Amino acid sequence: MEETRNYEEAARALSRRDLFKGAGLVGATAIFGAALSGCATRQQGGEAPIATTADVEWARETDIVVLGMGAAGLAAAITASREGAQTLVLEKSSEEDSGGNSRVSGNIWAVATDEAAGLEYALNCANRIADQDTVEYLTAFMKAGMTLNDDFLIDFDMDIVELPGVYAPEHPGVPHSDGCSTVYCANGTVGESALWDALRVGLDECENVEVLYEAPGERLITDADGAVIGVVANVEGAEVNIKARKGVILCTGGYEFNQAMIENTYPAWPLFGRGTPYNTGDGIKMAQKVGADLWHMNCTQMGVGQIKVPGLDFGNGAYDSDTITTAAHFTVTEPTEGRLSLIHVDKHGKRFMAEDRPDRHSFGRREYLGWYDGIECEWPNLPFWIITDAATGEAGPLGTACNNESSKFSWFNAHSGYEWSEDNAPEVERGWVLKANTLAELAAAMEVEAADLEATVERYNAMANAGADEDFGRAPELMAPLGAGPYYALQVFPAIYNTQGGPKRNTKAQTLDPFGEPIPGLYNCGECGAGFGWVYNGGWNMAECCITGMWAATDAAARDAWDA
Repeated sequence: MEETRNYEEAARALSRRDLFKGAGLVGATAIFGAALSGCATRQQGGEAPIATTADVEWARETDIVVLGMGAAGLAAAITASREGAQTLVLEKSSEEDSGGNSRVSGNIWAVATDEAAGLEYALNCANRIADQDTVEYLTAFMKAGMTLNDDFLIDFDMDIVELPGVYAPEHPGVPHSDGCSTVYCANGTVGESALWDALRVGLDECENVEVLYEAPGERLITDADGAVIGVVANVEGAEVNIKARKGVILCTGGYEFNQAMIENTYPAWPLFGRGTPYNTGDGIKMAQKVGADLWHMNCTQMGVGQIKVPGLDFGNGAYDSDTITTAAHFTVTEPTEGRLSLIHVDKHGKRFMAEDRPDRHSFGRREYLGWYDGIECEWPNLPFWIITDAATGEAGPLGTACNNESSKFSWFNAHSGYEWSEDNAPEVERGWVLKANTLAELAAAMEVEAADLEATVERYNAMANAGADEDFGRAPELMAPLGAGPYYALQVFPAIYNTQGGPKRNTKAQTLDPFGEPIPGLYNCGECGAGFGWVYNGGWNMAECCITGMWAATDAAARDAWDA
């Protein structure tokens, strides 16, 4: 197994490809310079300009504009270059923070082993809630996935390694799941940015591609007939009009850090994102503005295992640390060997699920975490508490060590710079972990009734000693009674890994309006409108990023320039 090379190391390595020479990576000032005078002017009420060729003063023009630089944006820009199209990539974040969820994900990709079985499995994961457009899309996705390695990924400086048994499939109880998919990773590693790094180096080798950082797209520019002909971007604090002669490709990710959109589409609250905080639904809103339909807003993920860490400064301005933050991805959320004396309790100090219940990209636990009590009008399990005795609480870190050499998985791990202590003492001092000598004292700190928490522990201990969880069916071998204090408690919030819903698209990644017609000149890829409804299988997103990026750029590059 090769040691994973990070992007900075890989960028210095010699690539096996010599088809593309010279990266056109140009800073914002160098690209625009005095062209900032070509700023967009809003109509009354803040509306985006409705353009004809005479209406807009263009600060810059190119064939294709790609918004976002996760795996989908990289695949789109690389493919556009291969097709001979001049391409400008606009990345919302700084170069240091770039890469979207792709960079901090598991960096694995799942593809169909059998096209028909893969389709049936995906439809069954969606409970057959799929219109004909979704069926056609998933059919094309499964077919393209079977040759993705040979058609695209083999060109990059990485070893493609199969991961037997990992997410292949993730939901083995679903009909047609047996043998339906294969999962791969780069260089034999998971969660180390390896696939994204390889694609990023591949972009450096492309001709006719330029990248702007800290240059988010804000609005799409359309002509009188509704065709997309450019984008308004914010560059150095000024709005500029960028002409896209052949198309705009939205690779802006999801909306997990747009709280208003989450509250409107997710069945529970409060929830917080685990991925990049730059995913605020920008592309979705831009597409809606020009008439895009939406799909798969019902695929909502709420996984176990993160806490709020108010007051921790990331130093990059990406987080409002008082309200939105993620930490402790590997918080001790389930019983494991040597750490069996723990339970989960709701806001009232009562158990609500088997602590060892499987978590398949949140599915399996999401249903319990997001349960809404319609009688009391509350989410009793949001947030919930993990309670341990001294034996489990002092057996090691209660949270993951972040930003270390072993993990780039999740935004907090990759960017926070925080190292969780071995004895949890600094985290207790910070207030992230509660500690008390007695259960009554712990209940007071948790603001729950002491009698309720004590009764919960008493009943659980009796069942653990008897070797049978009569309430929720936790495995007897994973039960141990809570013993002596001090006792520890962590308030845990569900994590949104990523969102799937967004603009509807077809098998060319063209963005569709509510009547199923493509919006000319507009494409959306990756998590910005993923093709998966209801239940997600790990590894599909990274495969979809690459496949839809290729689809979009190939189709856009073949279009006639609108200003020809």
